[in-house]
Amino acid sequence: MKKIKDFLARLIERFLESIKRFLLSNIFLAIIALILVICIIIDDFDDLYMHLVTASTLGGLTSFVLTLATEKYNLQKGNIINVVVSISMAIITYAIFHFFSENTYVFLGYLGLLIVELCISFYLMYFIEDNKKLFAVLASSLLYCYVMVTTIVVGLSICLLAFQTLIYDFQDIDKVYLIIVTVCEVFVANSLFLSYIPTIKEQLTITKAYENILHKATLTVYYVLVGILYLYLAKVLITFELPINRINWFASFALLFYCIFYLSCQNNEKGLALFHIKYGGYVMIPILLMQSYALFLRINAYGLTTPRYLSIMFNLIGLAFVVSSFFKKGPKHVFLFMAVIAVILSVGPFNMIDVPFKSQTRRMEKILIKNEMLKGETIIANPSISDEDKKEIREIYYYLKYSDSDKENYLTAIAENDFETVFGFKNYVYNDGNKDYKYCSYTNSNSVMDIEGYKSMEFVDYHDSFEIEGYDIKDYCWSLYNKYGQSHKTELVYLADDGTKIVFTNINFTIKDETEITGVYFGCYILRK
Repeated sequence: MKKIKDFLARLIERFLESIKRFLLSNIFLAIIALILVICIIIDDFDDLYMHLVTASTLGGLTSFVLTLATEKYNLQKGNIINVVVSISMAIITYAIFHFFSENTYVFLGYLGLLIVELCISFYLMYFIEDNKKLFAVLASSLLYCYVMVTTIVVGLSICLLAFQTLIYDFQDIDKVYLIIVTVCEVFVANSLFLSYIPTIKEQLTITKAYENILHKATLTVYYVLVGILYLYLAKVLITFELPINRINWFASFALLFYCIFYLSCQNNEKGLALFHIKYGGYVMIPILLMQSYALFLRINAYGLTTPRYLSIMFNLIGLAFVVSSFFKKGPKHVFLFMAVIAVILSVGPFNMIDVPFKSQTRRMEKILIKNEMLKGETIIANPSISDEDKKEIREIYYYLKYSDSDKENYLTAIAENDFETVFGFKNYVYNDGNKDYKYCSYTNSNSVMDIEGYKSMEFVDYHDSFEIEGYDIKDYCWSLYNKYGQSHKTELVYLADDGTKIVFTNINFTIKDETEITGVYFGCYILRK
């Protein structure tokens, strides 16, 4: 009993430390948990609530960064700046998502800002005196908090189940479970973790169990993977063959875990951990070169895509960690470099959507010019080109057609029904399994919905039914197919005779033999007068 009492006392003390030091961040965490609990109770995860969660997440992280900056630079008005900037950031974020929720670039910029703030947080934390143990302490503390809180959640769930089975049968018991999980995992675990963020002069300790698991067992397994990659490199050098689609994932894992172990083993000056800190960077250089060359071949053959663009940037980050291992200044400046990469990928002309889009557009034009199919922006049909070029044109067309980029051009303007007319060959290759089927997909291009004059609005999902609250939309689906082909991004609005308006977020269905339409599913808002 005394151990339980001591445990609870330490837990409460941790919470008080967390709230005292990161007050505003904890308030934002509480707001997030409260909003999610409300959504569970009313069984409605409307965009309004999710935008509040999104805004509160950024507001809480901003407050966390500003708290660290205030401590590092002894800002006299740091607390006031923290409150003003964090709350303003949350309000602005909510407003942007409210008006531009369907804009992919808005969401991309939001993710980029989150990553930038996380990187700056690590940069600021690395100014503590005992920074060699920092990453290991943060990782072990995060794991400890979530394991402990999850254990508590499981215990509470068993108690609740016993009470329900033996004493009183709750209604909506599933909601009670979800509320317990939400409060504990969203608020309690994260608030508890904040109490483990070290102060500038705090001396850190790492548990023996964590050191044994990470620095001995997992690090050994990591070097087994590195050994396999070196054997593969030897095979490549002997055979002079480098398959361009095999190495990337394994090399990426090796690079990722190199960075993790490099950060985690900073304080360990013995055994394999010491070898990793001193010589791991040199070990990674051949693997980096091999992966970079394989990536170059892939891009040269098939053009730049978002995953390949991300792979290039990930290699640059890995190289930055390797270079930092050669100097004694530590890895903190790498986090600033990561923040710059995040900005490049998320905002501006070099973002991770538009750069691949432009690359694939140039690749398409190169193939068309080679086959004398392009004059200005006019495509000249040519059914006699090689099967390989036909395949590449199809792949590039669909990549551009379904890209999240808003940089529409003469290629994306081609409807699927017009593909054969424009290029001179079909936009698909039939096989016996699907030759009679066409899969159609349409998304709403309008992120703003006019609700003026309507008394109520309801969001619904439908599967395998063309009837929405008594309204048959089968003819509307046929009209989409006849007008736009198998896919298009356009305004999806159905107006019923009684004035009811149905605004679709997406519509998907299958057409068989050009006569039957089946397998429909869609999401929509029903606006009633």
